[in-house]
Amino acid sequence: MHFSFKKQLLNFFILFISAFPVQAQVFTPIVANYECGQFPNGAQFLVRKTTNGFELVRTSEVKNIYKKERRIITQRVKTINDVLKGFEQSRITKKQLIKAANKLAKFLGLEALEQDIPLSVAEVEILNFKQKLLDRGAILKTIGELIDDCESGINPKQGRGTPISVGIVPISLASSNTIYGGFLIHSSKLKNEFSTKPTGYNVCLKLVYPDGSVGRLYTGFGDDEVCGTGTNKFEGVPQSTCDALMPLKQVGYVIQKRTYAFTSLPDATTEQLLENMRLEVLQDRPMVGVMAFTSNTSRDSQVKACEAF
Repeated sequence: MHFSFKKQLLNFFILFISAFPVQAQVFTPIVANYECGQFPNGAQFLVRKTTNGFELVRTSEVKNIYKKERRIITQRVKTINDVLKGFEQSRITKKQLIKAANKLAKFLGLEALEQDIPLSVAEVEILNFKQKLLDRGAILKTIGELIDDCESGINPKQGRGTPISVGIVPISLASSNTIYGGFLIHSSKLKNEFSTKPTGYNVCLKLVYPDGSVGRLYTGFGDDEVCGTGTNKFEGVPQSTCDALMPLKQVGYVIQKRTYAFTSLPDATTEQLLENMRLEVLQDRPMVGVMAFTSNTSRDSQVKACEAF
């Protein structure tokens, strides 16, 4: 019964999500809003569907949710077996049997039994409750196995830090002679040991691109340098233009992905170039995991944690 059910569940879950703006990528729903992101190079990552697309999640945290429910179900099944054993040995009354059944009905979200039902009905109902629990337990076991199957792309070393949710916004900006394209990755400001109010903080970005390649970046989510730094900087783009990209009370970082000179498309207007770039960078849109460092740990320890994230 279990293997048949698992096969049906796997067949039902193999769906393609076409709305997400990436190429040659498959998302296999597992449970609730958790899905397995599968890439052409064989990499797999557990992700959560959000209003912004998808974000990386830690498999251990998700599995613990369903493991906990499975432990509770195992305890409930034991309770049912004890109740039925006592009933068969005439050590408990019909009232006690119905009371036990109604506790299980409440746990399963089912209608409670009436006190005046026949004894045989009460016994059948509690056996039905037991079967429902066993079926749910089989589902939870399958969920765990599906997550394990997906986990092949996850580094089990977690490092030190707190994973947070982020927004990922495709952007395009123009300097006097260049069109820049990339992504603004942002989140709410957080309190940390260095401030008395929510502000910026250090992070590790884990980026999984449509081709399955993975990148990590240790950087700061701050209020300044929104246009990037070093080789990632949008040269000639006013800082005020970049500041306008950042949502209110948010901090973040810009990832530059593409550039081209105005002269490469001489017949296009600046507005057309910006729109073309925005559409092009959607092909590069990554899944992003962010681990925030808000405590006073050394830079070396944070970099080491980032490498393990």
